[in-house]
Amino acid sequence: MVDRRAVTMQTIADSLGVSRSTVSLALREAPVIAEATRQAVREEADRLGFVPNRSAARLRTHQRRLVGLVVPDFANPLVAATAAGLQRVVGEQERVLLVSSTFEDSVIQRRVLRSLIEEQVGGVIITSVIGTTAAELAGLANAQIPAVLLNRMVEDFPAPVVARSAADIVDLAFDHLYVAHNARRIAYFGGFIDASPRRDRLEHFASRIAAAGLPSFPAWASPPSTSTGEARDTFMTLVAERGMEIDAVICHSDTVAMGVLRALANMGIQIPVVGIDDLDFAADMTPSLTTVRTDARGLGELAGRTLLALMGSTFEPAAEPALELIVRESCGCAQDS
Repeated sequence: MVDRRAVTMQTIADSLGVSRSTVSLALREAPVIAEATRQAVREEADRLGFVPNRSAARLRTHQRRLVGLVVPDFANPLVAATAAGLQRVVGEQERVLLVSSTFEDSVIQRRVLRSLIEEQVGGVIITSVIGTTAAELAGLANAQIPAVLLNRMVEDFPAPVVARSAADIVDLAFDHLYVAHNARRIAYFGGFIDASPRRDRLEHFASRIAAAGLPSFPAWASPPSTSTGEARDTFMTLVAERGMEIDAVICHSDTVAMGVLRALANMGIQIPVVGIDDLDFAADMTPSLTTVRTDARGLGELAGRTLLALMGSTFEPAAEPALELIVRESCGCAQDS
């Protein structure tokens, strides 16, 4: 006699030559699985004497209370602030946040997503690895796991995108330098070359430069600079090679801006510097950093509410956090009182 307890979904999957997730979805009558496949799975389950594990079903209900956050680097202060905002919203719903870092590695991202799918988490928020395609995220849709894209878009992937307006961010920084400081040779510096936030900001920055009839300095935007040390070294190299041909700079992040300010201090040069994000250290730097406050915590809360709504929770409509230029010393202005 066959021991029915020994028959698992993996047993059925091996018998039919399909994946365990296909069997699981078929037995749950998931519409993403073709009717012919669902019928074949049901028949094979009956033939083998498969008995559903009710304890496992209860465990899956618990797992649906898990929310995955997939990010490139959880050591990044911006990511940490965003995660804090997300945790607040998730915690209010008595759900548990699982945070995983991909370190900008598509192989690690694939493993992380596979694990989250196998755990049947309730939803996933992801800042994808640069170059990620919709096909690489298709497993989430196939498993009917709601997903939200955070900051970086993935073309043709059917999920909400929660991100700050690149145009609004650039406008705040550009207008301050152009109007308040009469800067006319402005560069955009730093960031991952192919990341959509940088690409969108740089595109709008180029349009503002062109509309104002100002000279363009693409060489300053070309080298990738994401860490403080890398930004410092890259900026100093550019000055050594090209001279101080710019009179103001918009930095892709506060972390990059810190590196630029260190480079300028090392060279004894002063030009207006504006960062983006307003991270906790921005006010305590010397000089204190003028920056566009993007409210990472608020963005995390918005991402969390967006995902939980997809998971069936009900919220009052959440407004996107407001952007604000915080004027301090690095642009040449006095400390904001």
